[in-house]
Amino acid sequence: MKNYLFLLLIVTICLTRCNEPDNCGKIINKITEPNRYLFVIDFEKNTTSNNDQDKDGGLIGDLEVDEKTFSNYEKGDDYCAD
Repeated sequence: MKNYLFLLLIVTICLTRCNEPDNCGKIINKITEPNRYLFVIDFEKNTTSNNDQDKDGGLIGDLEVDEKTFSNYEKGDDYCAD
C-alpha cells in the first residue's frame, strides 16, 4: 500500500510539472526595426534579478511579434508565445 501511495505521489508531481508552459517568459527588452517588432524574452522561470547584467546564462531569445502585440506589452511583462 505504501508503494502505491508513493507511486501515486510521483505520478502526480510529474503530471503537474509537465503541464507548466515552457514557452513563457519575461520581456527584458523591446526592439524595433523597419517593419519588425521583437521581444527579447528571458524564458528562465526562477529569475529574481531585475538587473539585465545579472543573468546567469539562462535561456534568452528573440521573438518577432506584430505591431499590435508589441504595443500591448511593456518591458518586464510576462509573455507566452503561441
